[in-house]
Order: sequence, then structure tokens, then C-alpha cells
Amino acid sequence: MSTRTNIFLATRHLREVWNRGNVQAVEQTCTPDLVFHDSVGPPIVDRDAYKEYVASVRSAFPDLDITIHDLITNGRKVVVRWNFIGTHIGEIRGIAPTGRQVSFSGMTIFYISEGRIKEAWISWDSYGYLRQLGALEARERVASA
Repeated sequence: MSTRTNIFLATRHLREVWNRGNVQAVEQTCTPDLVFHDSVGPPIVDRDAYKEYVASVRSAFPDLDITIHDLITNGRKVVVRWNFIGTHIGEIRGIAPTGRQVSFSGMTIFYISEGRIKEAWISWDSYGYLRQLGALEARERVASA
């Protein structure tokens, strides 16, 4: 696949799956044995589990929008620097809805094989995210006492 095709695949995946919430597009953009590495949790090891993960994030942040800032490729890998913005109206990872809007940045490295995403590594500002949700305040109060 050409680098242009791989860049198109990565951007299509982010826009269609994440921004529009079309989890069925995972079928067209990812291999069945997809492995998704999140910097704050264990890897997600198949396409169906990944669809459930996306649905849970979109349930917590139904208005989420990922803005792509940079795309870099060396052929089979596409690196995307992005910004996430969304309003927290559903529970996620044990955090009750806050109604707060959060904005944080991150990067994803997509590994493309035979025209589909086979593996992805995501690194994002989880500290800033938790701070914006107020999830760190109680922990910080205990630590400073």
C-alpha cells in the first residue's frame, strides 16, 4: 500500500469510528486480530473488544471530536498527533458523569498490514484528563494532608 493510502486509512478510521461513532467501520479499517495498546490499560486484543471500547468512550463522551494536527508516515506506520474534546455525560472507568468538557492531546501510531490497521499504540495526557474531570482532587487532598 502507498503511504498516501495508509494516511487515508488512519484518518478515515479516526473520523469515521471515533468522531462519527460508526463502530461498524472498524470492520473495514482494522484486521480481525487487531491489537490496541492504550498507555493507561491492558491491550485490547481483538476487533470486537475494540468496538466495545470505542462504544464505551463514545457513550461517556457522545459529542467527542478528535482533531488531527499532524500525520507522519514511514510507509507501514502512520503517526497521528491529535486533540480530543468532549463533554463527560456518561460513566467511564468508574468515574461518574461530571458534565465537564475535557480537552487533551495525544498521539497514535497505527501499524498497517494488507490495507488495514493491525496494531495501534496510543499515548495521551491521562493526567490532564483526570484533573479536568476532578478525579485527582480527592487523591491530591489525601496526599497533601
